[in-house]
Amino acid sequence: MTAFPEYSRHDGLRLAKLVRAKQVAPAELVEEAITRIEAHNPKINAVVYSMYDQARAAAKPASRAAGPARAPAFPHVPIRPS
Repeated sequence: MTAFPEYSRHDGLRLAKLVRAKQVAPAELVEEAITRIEAHNPKINAVVYSMYDQARAAAKPASRAAGPARAPAFPHVPIRPS
């Protein structure tokens, strides 16, 4: 089961809004992105260098900068099976 199955229904700004509203945690979004990268990247080879540990660390509340949540720092491309 995925961390946030509705991930592909939202763009980066909407995901940031959901984080601000505390409807989803940043760590859940990071895990969902990683899950999708791992599932689809072998076929499309879009991510050459993965920085999963850094992404997980940045998603932790203690390591985030104070202030409102921002759009994800990674390109959001909805990946849907053909």
